[in-house]
Amino acid sequence: MAVFVWDKHKRPLMPCSEKRARLLLARGRTVVHKRYPFTIRLKDRVGGETQPLRLGIDLGSKTTGLTLMRETDSEQWHVLCLFDLVHRGFPFQHNTGFFSVMSNHFLASVCPRWIVLSRPEEAPEPR
Repeated sequence: MAVFVWDKHKRPLMPCSEKRARLLLARGRTVVHKRYPFTIRLKDRVGGETQPLRLGIDLGSKTTGLTLMRETDSEQWHVLCLFDLVHRGFPFQHNTGFFSVMSNHFLASVCPRWIVLSRPEEAPEPR
């Protein structure tokens, strides 16, 4: 797969191959900017030409597939990167435990009614 590349001023350039990224790192021309997705930043280059890219999205119920593609001269697409985005949310019915905990916390902070009614007038407020 491809390695993302940024220039000296943190602007995106075209992705390069893993082999080229290893060579640039070994020669000291780049630094690792992020580990996932693996991104390198050039130390000595500012700006550059970029090619048109297309993002493909495949929606699913549990995961979403993302594809980053580059257009070639013959109207074909060359896949640069593939990603799987895992959905973290749950349906509303699974979050009912949170609401019961919150309501129990609220009720615990309220003074019970029988204490309020049975308290003499000169008694101090309960904590």
